[in-house]
Amino acid sequence: MAAGVPGVGIAAIFFVLAALWAVVAEVALTLRGQSSLARWKVVSRQAGIAAGVAAAAVLTSVGLDRLAGDRGPGAAVGGVVPLTLLLTSGVLVLVLGGAALHRVADHGRGAAAALLELEERARPTAIGGASEAEPAGRALA
Repeated sequence: MAAGVPGVGIAAIFFVLAALWAVVAEVALTLRGQSSLARWKVVSRQAGIAAGVAAAAVLTSVGLDRLAGDRGPGAAVGGVVPLTLLLTSGVLVLVLGGAALHRVADHGRGAAAALLELEERARPTAIGGASEAEPAGRALA
């Protein structure tokens, strides 16, 4: 991962992909009559920011290639930024794939249910070892 190169980090790639998916999802909602102007304003704003991030990545790639030596039109295709973008995308796929596998292994309960279960396990017991679910008289017996 290249530090300081805009648009090629995991967060930037995830944001751009999420913004593009939001446009696709909003088109589907519009076709079903379930969208609104307010929703489209939010989606349009996010898509605009994503376009700016992508443009910054392309301009950075071209600029770095020009600094490395003018090799003519299309030189940016073989530059360092596309390689970095590819490697970072691979890491993002691994992270999202791991999250999907975790959800499958967790039987679709989701993170909220898992956190609630952990919280229940970590809840301190009452004096004498009785938990909230267990009456105090039973703990002494």
